[in-house]
Amino acid sequence: MSSDRARIAVVGTGWWSTSTHIPGLLDNPHAELIAICDTNEDRLSKAAEAFPGPATYTDVHELLRQEDLDGIIVAVVHSAHHSVAAACLDAGLHVMLEKPMTLTATDACDLVDRAAGQGRELIIGYPWHFTHTARRAREAITSGDLG
Repeated sequence: MSSDRARIAVVGTGWWSTSTHIPGLLDNPHAELIAICDTNEDRLSKAAEAFPGPATYTDVHELLRQEDLDGIIVAVVHSAHHSVAAACLDAGLHVMLEKPMTLTATDACDLVDRAAGQGRELIIGYPWHFTHTARRAREAITSGDLG
């Protein structure tokens, strides 16, 4: 393992993770997929069969205790977004959290505060963050030209 590769785990092995997140991590020379986790043992087993190699867990807290990670992708049922992402941030990890961020604004603010308190990045999954249009909009907003 090279020290310039981010050690990443994926929590949630449903369709989006197995069609996008896991293949993307495996194709990224700067990332190493360390573990996958799902409370649904059937989904986890199918993902492990399709993508052999990473450690498997049915409990995110056990994964966090056992693995040395840099970051984590959270793609679980929406009602679990806050609790899973909070545990990952509290463990000192960078978090990519699927949309919707949370089900309440209070929970969203809590995650933002946890990330800031840990000095970690929290990004919400959205396929068009880095398109030309999105980058140009960010430039316009941060330049002060608007408003």
